[in-house]
Amino acid sequence: MNSKRISGALFAVCTVSLVSSLALAGATFVLEGKDVTTSGSTVTEILIDGKNIKITESGSSEDFIYNGQRRQMITVDHLEKRYMTMDVETAKEMYGGMREQSASFGGEANRMMQEALKNVPADQRAMVEEMMKNKMPQGQMPQTSAPSVSEVKKTKERAKKAGYPTVKYEIWQDGRKAQELWVTDWDNVKGGSDVQQSFEDMAAFSRELMEATGGAAHGDDSAFEYMKEINGFPVMTREFDDSGELRSEDILRSAEGRSIDPDDFEPPSGYKRQEMFGR
Repeated sequence: MNSKRISGALFAVCTVSLVSSLALAGATFVLEGKDVTTSGSTVTEILIDGKNIKITESGSSEDFIYNGQRRQMITVDHLEKRYMTMDVETAKEMYGGMREQSASFGGEANRMMQEALKNVPADQRAMVEEMMKNKMPQGQMPQTSAPSVSEVKKTKERAKKAGYPTVKYEIWQDGRKAQELWVTDWDNVKGGSDVQQSFEDMAAFSRELMEATGGAAHGDDSAFEYMKEINGFPVMTREFDDSGELRSEDILRSAEGRSIDPDDFEPPSGYKRQEMFGR
């Protein structure tokens, strides 16, 4: 499943409460996504009930489920009839062990490289050292790249999007505009405070998972981290590529309240659990 499109879909799910009928126990709604680069389109159905959220995207064999009661992320693969789960404690255990192994291996590799360089003339050592580093598999040398820097900018531009008054926010990453979020105030939302709390819970979970995995479980344009900065929700999201060209757009098309079976937020019966990284 495309994580960037999921990011926009999850953000737009907040719009479910725009319809007064969504005072029911649960809700379902449909988003239309357009990929400008391929002229392709997707239809995303999103279910929400309390703290539980499920996303199904056309053309994908995977479903994404956030189980808020267990604070657990579930990825369901219908093609292979299997699923994977992740929670913060498991992430800390797994990625902590991986970092320790990587550090241990990196230290041994560095010792071996220094031993091999003992007899290399000083004027050639820097060149040989660089060549040896380039021969090492990715991930075995220390990472020196700076972390991505994100900034939320509120503009003065206002417009009606999907039938709602909005103000445009821009998400800038490493000096380029990565997203536009057309946001409506929470005051425009029927029962918006409940939806807001649900997604802030998911946002907190996403941040904890990111910290536990050192960023490995975090998309570099995740919309969750901006929930508090925009103090509302976007009814339209637009993604841009590195050159500033529009890449994709997601907009709410329909929403309705209905009762939802709790089993919809669980892996299908008979599917096998797949452990992360063979664990």
